Amino acid sequence: MTKLDIWNAALALLPHDIRVLALDEDSTEAQRCRENWDGARRKVLAAREWGALAIDIPACGPGPVYRPANALRVVGLVDARGRRIRSTHSNGALFAVCGFAAALRYIPDVDDPEAWPPAVQDAVVAELAARLCPVLTDNAAREADLRQEAERRIMDAGELDANESGWSGTDGMSFIRARG
Repeated sequence: MTKLDIWNAALALLPHDIRVLALDEDSTEAQRCRENWDGARRKVLAAREWGALAIDIPACGPGPVYRPANALRVVGLVDARGRRIRSTHSNGALFAVCGFAAALRYIPDVDDPEAWPPAVQDAVVAELAARLCPVLTDNAAREADLRQEAERRIMDAGELDANESGWSGTDGMSFIRARG
């Protein structure tokens, strides 16, 4: 799914009869999609510890590990097996408490939706639609429905990601839902 596909899928959820034909088109719909794209995308990407998108930066021995410039969310320090290790914070750096080399795991700010898993793309569609609804339709009831749909899609994408990547992070959503 491309950025344009996501924009049009979001417009279709409103429902809205107009499609965007180009990212740089000069229509109200394209302008609103451009204005809300980064916010919707970043909200979904930062919402979970996406195993499929996570990047590990090896640390060179014990010492400070700094947040990368393109990090939307820092998951934490992990050992060689990918398990979280305790850390402390100081002046924007993470320090491993255990004193051995670790890696910094983070979720990068990826602008290209074709690099995201399909379920994450679907979640961004719903989040973008929820953001577009009040400015393009002025329908408060539909906006509330779309916000719930966006949250559901984020949760579903997180569960699918955890199952596919074999890594569940610390969300614990399955446990919480089971106890619900």
